Amino acid sequence: MSCAGRATTTSVPPVVPAVSSTVAGTTQFSAPDQGAVTWGLFETRAAAQKPTPSYPLAVAPNGRYLVDQAGQPWRVQADAAWVMSSEASPDQVDQYLTTREAQGFNSFYLMAMVHPGGYAEAAHAPNDLSGDPPFATPGDFSTAGASPASERYWQWIDSIVAKAADHGMVVMLAYTYLGYQGGEQGWWQDVLAQPDRQTLFDWGRWLGTRYRDARNLIWFGLGDYTPPAGSEGSARVRAIADGIKAAGARQLFMAEASGPAGIPGEVDGFGPIVDQNSFYGYGPSFQGDVYQTADRAYRFTPAKPAWMEEGTYEFENNTGTFSGQPWDTRRGRFWSVLARDRRRRLRLARRLGLDGHTGVAAYEWCGLLDLRFRSLRLAALVDVAAVRN
Repeated sequence: MSCAGRATTTSVPPVVPAVSSTVAGTTQFSAPDQGAVTWGLFETRAAAQKPTPSYPLAVAPNGRYLVDQAGQPWRVQADAAWVMSSEASPDQVDQYLTTREAQGFNSFYLMAMVHPGGYAEAAHAPNDLSGDPPFATPGDFSTAGASPASERYWQWIDSIVAKAADHGMVVMLAYTYLGYQGGEQGWWQDVLAQPDRQTLFDWGRWLGTRYRDARNLIWFGLGDYTPPAGSEGSARVRAIADGIKAAGARQLFMAEASGPAGIPGEVDGFGPIVDQNSFYGYGPSFQGDVYQTADRAYRFTPAKPAWMEEGTYEFENNTGTFSGQPWDTRRGRFWSVLARDRRRRLRLARRLGLDGHTGVAAYEWCGLLDLRFRSLRLAALVDVAAVRN
């Protein structure tokens, strides 16, 4: 007897049949003559297993999205663990990775070293929780790993990357985070204080040599700041990236340009080396109109995967122009996706009864959704997986 997708039954008085044998995957049953038995055949499907990505990641041939080594589209589902390098214990890292993997995250941002004095949450910076420093001489990039304590620090970073790999997660490593407006949240002033460009190139080569075999890594350049075009500082920042590449590191590069709406591909001197336009998500008005940035990033030539790397965090209102409510965060994430794909807008419009508005410009159409983001769980309505277009 066979069927597909349906149940076929024949009823006789109910009695539990006995299993007489199971041979080569075939089970034989027998039942007594008296009583009734119900025979049935049902098709069941095992829960779909999420395939484990094969790293390192690459850019799809059309330049629109990321793929793993098997050619499977890989959607960025990243969390922010910026200062974990400075403030977490090994057990906390384990707990974090287990939790985020279970929640569906596949990547996270991590500062390779946290600048001292920049974050109230990072009291130990630039050292790790054990007191080991990233540089044998504070602020001297040429002394990374040059002392036993400094080497222990980098072994700590090694362990985070390795543990992330065990959880199938990508580390987006901010190797020299420059910091908001080039201030104390990052290393911009330290970059300028190094003796020369060669020192920065050597620093990059040291990083590249150490992590070139880490398949679950993306190099994260800049960091909340765009160096002045044509400046010595811009050339120095580029020298670090050139050193990484010169060491044989072949992982992808991303970057975070200055807010509120920076796009890495547009950064003078640095744009050509980034493989993706991971844009800032506050919008050009600093009021959340990220759909304008998304549209600009999507139209960038040559095409690069475009996605919102950082926008409003949960309950954040650091500019005074946001609500500090969860819907504000959801709105930014979905606007960044809907603005650049007409097919998604059409699909969502039909679900929300906005068919009459499907011909309007992306900017205007996104505005129609503003109030709806306050009450709808759009994650149940919109498929934000990679689209092959």
